[in-house]
Amino acid sequence: MTAVNWDEALTKLLTAVDGWDGYGSLAPSFKAIAIGRHVCKSLDGLGLPPTYVGADAMGGVVLEIERGGRRVDIECCNSGRVYLFEIDGDKTHSCREVQAEYASDEAMKFLEATR
Repeated sequence: MTAVNWDEALTKLLTAVDGWDGYGSLAPSFKAIAIGRHVCKSLDGLGLPPTYVGADAMGGVVLEIERGGRRVDIECCNSGRVYLFEIDGDKTHSCREVQAEYASDEAMKFLEATR
């Protein structure tokens, strides 16, 4: 997968409004976007730029990183909470709350782990 311009994608999310998807979903908050930007900078520094950045239907920002058949989704919620979903092929390995400052390191551990 090709990396996206995460800075541009996050800046675009600043203009999203509630109901952006036609189903009444909350727009990402400034807090969620700021956390997403922090996580993206960390991911970039590790050589893991996101392959997708967008609004989450539950309100917030979702970042996807793929490598070698594995994927990590990082959800930065409007509340400030951050969740990490580890996906191997078509199976979700785990879902857990993480601190924003450790999200990129946790993503790297999963993506680089020997199967």
